[in-house]
Amino acid sequence: MTTLERIRTFLDDPSLDAKYDNDFLVRQIIEPEMVNVITAINQNRDEPILCKFSLDALGLNDTHIELPPNIGIIHRITSLNAAGEVLDDIAKRDETDPRGPGWHLDGRDLYLRPDWTPDTAGYEVWYTPSGDFNPHYASSDGTLAADAGTPLVVDQLTFAATPTVGGIDMRESAYVGGVLRVWSGNKTVVQERVITSYNANTKVVVVRTGFTTPVVAGEVQYEIVPEFMGQIWQAVALASSMNLGVARNINEKHMAYLKEQFSLALQTAARLTSAKVDEKGVAPENSVLYTMLQRIRWGLPDQIEKEMSNDYIMRSVVNPKLGEVMSMMGGRSDSQIVLRHALTLAVDTEYYILPPCIGKALRIAQLTNTARKGLVTKEIRQRDENDPQGSGWAIEGNRLSIRPYSTGTSSDYSIWYHPNGDFMPHYAKDGVLSGSSKTLTLTKNTLFSRLLGSVDKRVNSYLGATLRVFESDGSISERVIVGHSAGNSDGSGTTTGTVTVSEAFTTTGGPVTVAYEIVAPWMHTTMSAVVARSILELVALKGQISEADLAILSESAKSAMTSAMISVRERNAQDIVPNKDSSLHMILEKTKTILGDIAKELDYSDDYIFRHGIVPEYSRVISRIQNTSTDYVQEKTTITLVKDQQYYEVPACVGEILRIVTTFDDGRLKTEMMPRGQYNPKGPNWSMEGNMLSIRPFPQAAENMEIWFIPSTDVKPHYAEDGVIDAGTEFTLSAGGWDSQILGDLDRRESSYVGCTLRLIGREHGRVQERIITTHTALSNPPEVTFRSPFTDLEIINGTVSYEIVPIHFNAVSEAVAQGAAMNLLVSARRVTKAQHLMLMTNFKSAMKTAMDNFTFKQNRMPKKYERDTVDNKNRYGGLYGIR
Repeated sequence: MTTLERIRTFLDDPSLDAKYDNDFLVRQIIEPEMVNVITAINQNRDEPILCKFSLDALGLNDTHIELPPNIGIIHRITSLNAAGEVLDDIAKRDETDPRGPGWHLDGRDLYLRPDWTPDTAGYEVWYTPSGDFNPHYASSDGTLAADAGTPLVVDQLTFAATPTVGGIDMRESAYVGGVLRVWSGNKTVVQERVITSYNANTKVVVVRTGFTTPVVAGEVQYEIVPEFMGQIWQAVALASSMNLGVARNINEKHMAYLKEQFSLALQTAARLTSAKVDEKGVAPENSVLYTMLQRIRWGLPDQIEKEMSNDYIMRSVVNPKLGEVMSMMGGRSDSQIVLRHALTLAVDTEYYILPPCIGKALRIAQLTNTARKGLVTKEIRQRDENDPQGSGWAIEGNRLSIRPYSTGTSSDYSIWYHPNGDFMPHYAKDGVLSGSSKTLTLTKNTLFSRLLGSVDKRVNSYLGATLRVFESDGSISERVIVGHSAGNSDGSGTTTGTVTVSEAFTTTGGPVTVAYEIVAPWMHTTMSAVVARSILELVALKGQISEADLAILSESAKSAMTSAMISVRERNAQDIVPNKDSSLHMILEKTKTILGDIAKELDYSDDYIFRHGIVPEYSRVISRIQNTSTDYVQEKTTITLVKDQQYYEVPACVGEILRIVTTFDDGRLKTEMMPRGQYNPKGPNWSMEGNMLSIRPFPQAAENMEIWFIPSTDVKPHYAEDGVIDAGTEFTLSAGGWDSQILGDLDRRESSYVGCTLRLIGREHGRVQERIITTHTALSNPPEVTFRSPFTDLEIINGTVSYEIVPIHFNAVSEAVAQGAAMNLLVSARRVTKAQHLMLMTNFKSAMKTAMDNFTFKQNRMPKKYERDTVDNKNRYGGLYGIR
């Protein structure tokens, strides 16, 4: 009635009363304008009017439900517990989804698929009203009564036979969700209740909450209006006035006023009816997969975002892009994600089923389980397929072939591999954690499982993946999956699966139902890359983005991929804490600084830089200096001749033999064995054949001889913190175990460290002492070295010390090694410009000149003139490497 009075007031036309009665205005003007106003409000904002409709008394497999006509857009269908808390949603999936759409509409009918078994929970449909509503008002004759089952609750109203204004809607459930407004007997109080059911045959409505005093049972004045009528009736009145104004031919000024007022009223109604809910944000807290989906949706244009469901994005974009990102990370970093899979070899068996998550098999080996456990003791090598001894191992599809077959007893091996992302991540709320808290039974995929994604039914497909469990105390625990069994029967015929982790979760007292999700290893690390590449592909395929925006997205995808690569390297590769007294640490820091200044994006770990940059460059630098300098570094070693024995093994430390001599006891030279030509009838005297020294004619007496030689540059320097020194001249090198803080690698060749410098780095007093190594026994475990004179710091005797073994005069060449190593790494990675390469070359030349001066002056201060004509000083212009 208030709305009708406002319509007449806005038009102010006496003839209106004579031509249009109230009933006509309600049915022909107000009802359609309510639909228009509500639609306008819902279309012009992200937070539409939100109402709820209860699904009561649903039976077994009751999947066909008739909805009230007032339901416009359905946002959620939720399950509620006895306390009214939201338990979960029925997911809305794609119509072609093999699991069924969850729910879909067919006219006024709501269909639920798959079939389900109801529990004690209540169910609600959250929807936006359509405005399709026939309101009416009765000044009397409405009969308010109590339910027969609950006589104290006044919650039923029988309509008046003839309403004062408006008509009665004859459609079943037409008034569900509407508001019943009832006046008290003395017309002093109006109470409003939401209608939950309407019987069109008996004209009875039931409200959710009973009326209270002073509204009592009996004949009452009432009206039925749509939801939020109190907020929208001004907008409805103005819209109706404009509609009638056209028919009444009002002037332009009057119409402009009505339009302006309608715009203001519509804005006010939108604010008043705001539900403050973004239905796209309704997702489990702290879920990695839902967070990823939200970020993808946020980055998509509105039209594309509205077209796609969560499940469509997961199946069509996230899954393939996740596999793509994981493969790229495994192929472009020197510190990839590496996982292991246990493999038991059976007797006389060639083929073994591999998990689909294996992207690239790196090695197949057996580990020790006695003495020093966990070391690689046997490895199956991969050979050519046509090798007569068998291929070793080869991957054929999803099978691993091992030839020749295992014989004897079965053996436990491990496969090291890069994961390929070929698995199906998913989130579900109904996993069951066992009593041991180590085994999780996966979702049954029922209607209310809230399953996002799909369960991978392939055996062992989840190996190495991360299981995230939302535990009962509110915490989130993550474990690595070590076992996956698909297809276990729970006794009801439902196919499920289980995953097993090595470390128990904190939730105990199982079996207990928990929410969980299975994601790729380090999903947080790869999330940005997967999101960026997913958005890029979706907008590119749909073609609804400008070329400039597409370029921005492409750059974002590249940056995200680079960030993921760096994150993996940082987590998987140790940044070695430098020791300021260590020469090796100093050169590593210098090389890293050069690389970082020129190419920050290079994905090289400390260990990679050391092994592939510094160690080989040291050999080249020392070799150039030894080849150029007249005063080369010289060392000695002793061999014992045996009567009539031709060949003697030369230590690995020998680079070039200068002399072979015998000496008197006082150190004077007694004799020297001079080399002769190979065709001399007396024999060559001595010659090198591989790593063997040949003496011809054969020695006729046992005799000790000294070999004077230039040390080989082919040696592996290293730093460690678990060397052991005794009171004499013996030193035990690092054991090389996992608890050894070691930089570089131990050289396992006999005598390879002879002639190198052993540097002891003091911990308490900071003293650094150096000795030249005279013997090196690599065959002992751990290996040992000796030196000519003992160390003088008595506080470190018979204790564990930090040390490093470096080539002689290493400090002198360290700058040249750093410059050369950085230059080689940058050039091989194609990350250096011509100007930067020239700068590095200039620095390298200067460092080589300084190192050359150090070697010359330290020997006997010879003039800076090198008489030997070599590639390094040819024509006195610096030669190939610019040394002058």
